[in-house]
Amino acid sequence: MVRKGSKLSAETKRKIKENHADIRGEKNPFYHKSHSKDTKLRISNKVKELWKDKSYRSRVEPHLRKYHHMEDNPAWDGGKSFETYPKEFKIKRSNIIKRDKKCYICNDTKDLVVHHIDYNKSNNSDCNLLTLCRSCHGRTNWNKQKWKRILELDLLIWKGNKYASDLLG
Repeated sequence: MVRKGSKLSAETKRKIKENHADIRGEKNPFYHKSHSKDTKLRISNKVKELWKDKSYRSRVEPHLRKYHHMEDNPAWDGGKSFETYPKEFKIKRSNIIKRDKKCYICNDTKDLVVHHIDYNKSNNSDCNLLTLCRSCHGRTNWNKQKWKRILELDLLIWKGNKYASDLLG
């Protein structure tokens, strides 16, 4: 048995590589599957329990900071998230949530936030704002150009949206 932290010889690395199956992508038995809600809940509760332990947190936090700290984060956009919202947006936010009533992407009605389609916090026209759940909103902060294109086109195609015509000019 190899002890944690010990160096492996080139020969040992070669043997390990030869004797372990490549289970990436479609070869992975869990490919195209997902955990049940019950399993996700148990995992979540276990992580919350572990997080209360200061020794666990002190071991994990440096690794989290490494990947989630400003410029090191792949979603970093030059500090745009630190910009303040205009007072106008704070007033409009509740009206947009009342207008949409649910997440535009997944139809969830819990934990709703308002998203700027063009990612410009100063553009608070009704046609640039839509309601997302916190989970979907997090996804839209990765690959912003793709999401901007998808949401703009979606709103143009979606005939029932009375604000879509505003996007046309």
